[in-house]
Amino acid sequence: HVGPFFVLLFGALRKLPEQVVTASRGVNVRDIPKLVDEFTNYETRFADGAFVGHWGLSSYTTDPDVEMKFAGKHRAIVYICKHMRCVSIEAFSVVPSEAE
Repeated sequence: HVGPFFVLLFGALRKLPEQVVTASRGVNVRDIPKLVDEFTNYETRFADGAFVGHWGLSSYTTDPDVEMKFAGKHRAIVYICKHMRCVSIEAFSVVPSEAE
């Protein structure tokens, strides 16, 4: 059961200072059917104003170099959120240089 874990995690995240930043996430498409579909149909799937949701937890970075490292050199999706309301977990990260 992961429910109690997420209750504690989100309770802790709510205690961090909220900020609005430009953040991005690079995802290598590989052969993941849902990502292949999004990559192929990006013009409609990611049109201005379209809702884009992620299941579960997704980390974003404020460092464009980190984003491109995760995107890789082949088919990739780069999500860019110009006004993301978030908290920084950099101080708690195992890899603080990822600027999450």
